[in-house]
Amino acid sequence: MKFALYCLLFALSVFAGSCKSSDTAEGSNSAVESTEAGTPPKPTGPAYLLRMVDYKSGAKMELVNPAHTTAIDQYSKVRADAGRKVTSEEWMAGLLEFFEDQGWSEEVQSGTAPKLAQGVLRWSLEMTGPKGTSYIAEPMDAKGSQRTRLRTMQKAFLDTFNATLGLQAVKVQGLPFKTPDMPPPKKGGR
Repeated sequence: MKFALYCLLFALSVFAGSCKSSDTAEGSNSAVESTEAGTPPKPTGPAYLLRMVDYKSGAKMELVNPAHTTAIDQYSKVRADAGRKVTSEEWMAGLLEFFEDQGWSEEVQSGTAPKLAQGVLRWSLEMTGPKGTSYIAEPMDAKGSQRTRLRTMQKAFLDTFNATLGLQAVKVQGLPFKTPDMPPPKKGGR
């Protein structure tokens, strides 16, 4: 399994390395430093972890950039769940810029998001980066422009999470569905 993942990531990096664009030209302000062909680029930007928790369903989703956890480190191990995805440096930077444009600073609270808040909060979005940990959360009674602002940032996170390829191998405890017991086939006919 690990070998197949390494082969896939190697093939993708070779393909990506062979594509030329104006972004890889000298003087680019990309957050990823290019290396020789055939090796994944080295992240040069700050490390970020975004964690969203839906308190009603208990769903947890995380986005990290390669400066936090590389795709090879994340996807080469079998894990209990596939709730974390590694997005590119550019997508993470764009998402964080969008959050600021939408009013992150008006809603932000310092520290970690509450672990249990069902009935008080609908969801929270926590950011851990070079400036520490902070979060935004939608209270049950959010209305008007606050609710619109929060839902816009939540949708941007979910859209980015869903658009990010996840290659996580997950250990399954049992079959996801039950099949009926079938008798062995009879010899010599139907």
